[in-house]
Amino acid sequence: MPDARAILREQPDDALVPGVRAMVRDCLRLGTADRFVLVADEATRRIASAVLREVQAVGTPTEAFLLESRGGRPMRTLPREIAFGLERATASLLACAPMPGEIGARIELVEIARDRKLRHAHAPGITERMVKEGLRASPDVLGLRNARVLERVARAREVVFTSPQGTHLRMQMDRAMPWDSNAGVVRPGMFANLPAGQVSVLPGPTEGVYVADGSLSEWFGPRYGVLKDRPVTFTIEKSVVKDIACPDAALAREVRSYLRGDPEGGRVGEIGLGTNPMVPDLIGLSLQDELCATSHVAFGRPHPLASVKWTARTHLSCIAASAEVVVDGEKILAGRKYAAWVDAD
Repeated sequence: MPDARAILREQPDDALVPGVRAMVRDCLRLGTADRFVLVADEATRRIASAVLREVQAVGTPTEAFLLESRGGRPMRTLPREIAFGLERATASLLACAPMPGEIGARIELVEIARDRKLRHAHAPGITERMVKEGLRASPDVLGLRNARVLERVARAREVVFTSPQGTHLRMQMDRAMPWDSNAGVVRPGMFANLPAGQVSVLPGPTEGVYVADGSLSEWFGPRYGVLKDRPVTFTIEKSVVKDIACPDAALAREVRSYLRGDPEGGRVGEIGLGTNPMVPDLIGLSLQDELCATSHVAFGRPHPLASVKWTARTHLSCIAASAEVVVDGEKILAGRKYAAWVDAD
């Protein structure tokens, strides 16, 4: 455990224990036959300490890495010793603060985990609040909610997002593209974001306007928080961003620059709906905000289940504060409340 001693010097908050226990035992389902790799940083040291203590209680052999002890940040590539550790693992967790320029290293980690068929939990941007809220949702509850939502959306021909702030986005659906249900159970060869609680897919032809007045992923979340007073408006034509508008000119410039960081950075790569009932409100960080009962659209790297010939080295998730979602003419979500059948007994 290369950096385990340094991580374990941090005394964890007892309030983190229920969420961490759910992550280790219910989501990753670690056991004594596994070999686990934990990658954390100074921002997540206390969470990492709680994770290590729980893993030790389970009895899983573990290698733990603290990014700051492996080189300067931002890291453009994954440190070799972490890559070697992943080659020997059966399960892994990345829990760190996102930094500009590090997405390439994170993608490299995910690709190794996928190629090695690891059970990989992905949590860039995780905070202690997320551990205390979103991570406490039962995979059984999330699985049931997701299944009911998927029953309607998976066979849809068209999905429309609207909002009082000006969203009107029409998406034709390709039934050959599978929807993903992230209910929290991490399976071999497929990484899952934690906390969990959403359904998502790569849509077909997409046209219209999407207003992100919730939050953005990457470093935009920690820097700008909830976007109520500076919503970012994306105009989308033929599934590609054609214009960006925002009352905050500096934010608009940063978003444009990010999307231009890859030739396919402005292409719609994913849409999703949040389903986690333990997430009470937006917090300005997309890792959890995506789980709120609203919509999100991501640009860049395509949905991991999509079989397409293009890809990107960037991925920007954009969350609306609230959304009305209409599936083939049926309203299934409005005002952060799903139709009654989603939670029917």
